Amino acid sequence: GNDLSDNPDLIDYVGCGEVKFSYFTGKHMFTLKGRGNISTGNGAIEATYSYPLIKDVYLYGKIFSGYGESLIDYNNYITKFSIGFSFSR
Repeated sequence: GNDLSDNPDLIDYVGCGEVKFSYFTGKHMFTLKGRGNISTGNGAIEATYSYPLIKDVYLYGKIFSGYGESLIDYNNYITKFSIGFSFSR
């Protein structure tokens, strides 16, 4: 069923709605994603960038700020920058 005993307040932090915008210019891809819970004021914002290096391998960067970047610490507010490679967009 709907057993919420593990994370009963998850929706309070990560919210129940999300909006994402993607923008391509040439080979560059930018995204901006936001989600949140209006009643608690919690949520997160994320911006990403990717650029193709070779076939199916992309340089990838991400800035995240808010709640719920991972389920382990969904109720801790974090801001972090990540850089690496991705195999899809």
